[in-house]
Amino acid sequence: MRMKGLRVALLEWEKHRKTLLKRGILDINYNIAYDGYFIILPLKEEISGYEPSAGDAGDPLKLAEMRCQNFFDHKIYYVSSPKVKGTCRIEAEYFLSDQRHYHVPCPHCNEYQTLEWKQLKFNSNNYKDEIYYECIHCRKKIYEHQKTEMLAKGKWIAANPRSEIAGFTWNGLY
Repeated sequence: MRMKGLRVALLEWEKHRKTLLKRGILDINYNIAYDGYFIILPLKEEISGYEPSAGDAGDPLKLAEMRCQNFFDHKIYYVSSPKVKGTCRIEAEYFLSDQRHYHVPCPHCNEYQTLEWKQLKFNSNNYKDEIYYECIHCRKKIYEHQKTEMLAKGKWIAANPRSEIAGFTWNGLY
């Protein structure tokens, strides 16, 4: 029974992979799968875990970039959680980008800020626990129910606007 389910799942993946290849979209974790194809939109997911070489074929990131060269409108997406600082592939790619951070306005003073873990506060007393975010500008308390409106009014601001590469980062507070 399990083998049959696995076989069906693999057949479904194969059908899905062929559709993605036809559209020029493929996750480069599957190096053999796109050998010989031109790719318009490679999705490079969890690149921090990629080996520096895909055997005799070379660097998987460079291989995917080469597959895009025939298309003037190609886009390359790097998606990953950071790993070891200083050796992480996504960190290196991010430093080449315009380094955008999402800034949200305080509901009290309307000043924009990025959400930082150090501003998350916790008070505990005999009656109730209180968790809130403290605005870095006016120091007023911001509660969870206020976050939806803040996020809707937020904007991406580039820290390195001279770069032509768009790069985005955010943490679990958003």
